[in-house]
Amino acid sequence: MTIQQDGSLSFEGPDYVEVLSDYTIAELILHFPRGDEFIFDIVSPVSSGRCRVFMWKTRDHGLGEAADEWIRFQVDVNEQDRRMVEGAPLQPAGRQALAGLPPPPGALRNGRPDALAD
Repeated sequence: MTIQQDGSLSFEGPDYVEVLSDYTIAELILHFPRGDEFIFDIVSPVSSGRCRVFMWKTRDHGLGEAADEWIRFQVDVNEQDRRMVEGAPLQPAGRQALAGLPPPPGALRNGRPDALAD
């Protein structure tokens, strides 16, 4: 469905749009005596300096309790993280980020273990 300039509706073409985007899913499981909490962050780049983050959070305890305080705590943590991340200089990503790191122990360089000394 498309809204035309005159306000009329057009039903030609697909009624959905497929958007392809790179994304990363980060999983964090917190173990407490009262039970576990699971946090999934789905991160998708918007531009070279911004990402959109979707969060899914669940728990296997306190299911009969109101979630307001639990959610408010997470919102506060996210705000603190945002301030730290946005104040930090941009870091290279992907292969650029790995370029300055030493190879892991036992890694092969050019298919030869002895090439690690180069």
